[in-house]
Amino acid sequence: MPGVTPTESDTYLCKSYRLPLEDEAYVVDFRPHANMDTTHHMLLFGCNSPASTDDYWDCGAGPCTDKSSIMYAWARNAPPTKLPKGVGFKVGGNSGIKYFVLQVHYGDAKAFQDNHKDCTGVTVQITPDRQPLIAGIYLSMSMDTVIPPGEKAVYSDIACVYEKPTMHPFAYRVHTHQLVALDPNNNLVIFHRSDHVWDENSFDRKFVYQQRGIGPIEESAILVVNPNTSAILQSTGRNLFYLPHGLTVDSDGNFWVTDVALHQVFKLGPNGGAPLLTLGVAFQPGNDKRHFCQPTDVAVDPITGNFFVSDGYCNSRIVQYSPHGMFIMEWGEGEFRKCSRVS
Repeated sequence: MPGVTPTESDTYLCKSYRLPLEDEAYVVDFRPHANMDTTHHMLLFGCNSPASTDDYWDCGAGPCTDKSSIMYAWARNAPPTKLPKGVGFKVGGNSGIKYFVLQVHYGDAKAFQDNHKDCTGVTVQITPDRQPLIAGIYLSMSMDTVIPPGEKAVYSDIACVYEKPTMHPFAYRVHTHQLVALDPNNNLVIFHRSDHVWDENSFDRKFVYQQRGIGPIEESAILVVNPNTSAILQSTGRNLFYLPHGLTVDSDGNFWVTDVALHQVFKLGPNGGAPLLTLGVAFQPGNDKRHFCQPTDVAVDPITGNFFVSDGYCNSRIVQYSPHGMFIMEWGEGEFRKCSRVS
């Protein structure tokens, strides 16, 4: 990073680098320069066209405009990944990779209260010598694992059928995200994406969702779970969501959720059923009173019932509404780099 100072927690920033050569070459080593006190994780992508030509940019639009490949991942002071001898990531030439794009997820913005400049990054070693084996990263995800409170160990099995050329695993990384809240009875409420993935191919440069053809999540996307037995007490939200993001449960047990693909905000009752309130126009990003652009979260005033929407990854504003969804006011446009949470 070229000396950045994040002002908000959970900020994602990207920086691109043109490969120093045009011919085929191989990346054979990575050396991270990061610390978990400031950096939650970082990813290095390879692609043909970065999402921006700026010195650095907010990664809400993704790291690349074309297909990208993850080449390196680091998180939470993890030790360096060492490629075995004779193994490398193919770049340049006809590989489809002309740029490296570094994505850094900064954690708590309090680490930057002194306004220091951050240069988190990774050193990449490249050689023109052809490597006998080509490196790659294979992603596996579990979308239905529940971690009950107080458990020291929870096992999650992941398996799939693999029918491609022989693969020789030599390292792995684990990573988790949460879309969890508590209802008035202290049950866990989970808002999950099932097999839907938000990656560099999900949106175009105008933030229009590009994967509508896969359809909505068929399973119930909202689950109420007993924290002691892991039993599912209630489920709702079938065939309604595409890319779930924010989840809030108000004092009456209503579920307030956002979907960044739909660019919408929903209120669902504690007993499920059809949404009680829907704001935003499906699949239409915008920044007026009727549109959102990747809204991220909702906060509800327990006294007045007014609610506030953080909007979001591409609008960077807070919008206030009455309990019945009438627009009241907005603020913050142009002042925030990104609004990912409101409280």
